[in-house]
Amino acid sequence: MTISHRLLSTAMLVASTTLAMAEGDVQNGEKLYRNCKACHEVRIGTERLVRGGSAGPNLYGVIGRPAAGLEKYKYSPGLIEAREAGLVWTPQNFADFVANPNVFLEEATGLDIRSKMPYALAEGGIDIAAYLTSLSGN
Repeated sequence: MTISHRLLSTAMLVASTTLAMAEGDVQNGEKLYRNCKACHEVRIGTERLVRGGSAGPNLYGVIGRPAAGLEKYKYSPGLIEAREAGLVWTPQNFADFVANPNVFLEEATGLDIRSKMPYALAEGGIDIAAYLTSLSGN
């Protein structure tokens, strides 16, 4: 890879990260994420970035990751179906999911399935996605 290709790749990565974070309010996302901490943590390896519960999957790097994409977590059949349908988390579909997990999974898979996630957040999902993106450098 030439230097110009590396610079172009780096510039594209920075631009895409900035664009993803620009879609939401990181500070508001941090405040709203407090509701998520009962079930979710943000951890990279052994380093815990945000302390939280373990009932839900680790949300480090969730934006850009396939649905049900962590091997060590037991996902609901609905999220497994969504992964098999090719779902990859974006800021928008993450926001749609947290707004109404059951409706989202039904629309994403075409099946009458349920999420294990008991909490729904009608507004602010884009902000939480921006906050999580800021933590994971995506």
